[in-house]
Amino acid sequence: MKLRALVLGVGVVLGVGVGVGVSPGEAEARSCIRYAWETLDLDPVAARADGATVATSLLPFALSQALNSGGDGDWILIRGGGHGAFFRREEAFEPSAIQAPFIASTSEQTLRTSCGYHVRYAPVSPGRYVYAEAWGGEEGDLDASATLLVAADRQTLGLAFERAGRRYEVEYRVTCAHFDWDLKGEARGPCGPVEAPSPVFAAKPSSVDEPRPADREPPRIEPVAQAGEPAPASAEPPTLERTRGACAIAPAPAGSRDAAALALLAALIGRGRRRRRGG
Repeated sequence: MKLRALVLGVGVVLGVGVGVGVSPGEAEARSCIRYAWETLDLDPVAARADGATVATSLLPFALSQALNSGGDGDWILIRGGGHGAFFRREEAFEPSAIQAPFIASTSEQTLRTSCGYHVRYAPVSPGRYVYAEAWGGEEGDLDASATLLVAADRQTLGLAFERAGRRYEVEYRVTCAHFDWDLKGEARGPCGPVEAPSPVFAAKPSSVDEPRPADREPPRIEPVAQAGEPAPASAEPPTLERTRGACAIAPAPAGSRDAAALALLAALIGRGRRRRRGG
């Protein structure tokens, strides 16, 4: 592979003795690394194919590790069972309050190699990674459409890819994040800080343009009838009829007990006007 040849050319040894005991030959191979990368052990916990939930056992291949052994620590190799691919970081995410101090303190540590120089520790950084190049296995395992998400809490990874005309989204839980350097007889390094994991793939949002259900429409406010009187047919207030320079009261409803009083009042007003004009 072009990338693997390039990485080996600058002295970074990929995938040697990761997660297992260190033999003398492996220790010698590690002696001239450029940086001390981190390894994340993965367990697939959820999967979707074209938006529908599927069993993780039905995925086209199984991936079990992610390690930033490329691009001076800014690339991630996700692999398992001879399958895998390299991803380069496209966008950085702000680490969680628990992971931020761990990343900062770990990045300040150095490892002395047998070549006589020190290299820095490089923890995996949260962010969005895009496909860079295949690794091992078949060339078509993952392609340029694949993306990898490392959550801010570094407890979850999300891999999205297309294969055989289907779109897959796989969520992996990080069971242990460790550095396999200076093991001193241990099978692997100690696990990093653990916190409550958060999902990396958001649920499908509901459309804001969908009409409101009928049972959620605001209730209509009907007028309250006075005691002994029927409620008016409409909730609209009575209209005011415009005349020349004055407002006339709209006719009272038929059968109202105030109708006669209103008629008498109108007659008295008209009689007063006629007297003033004749006087």
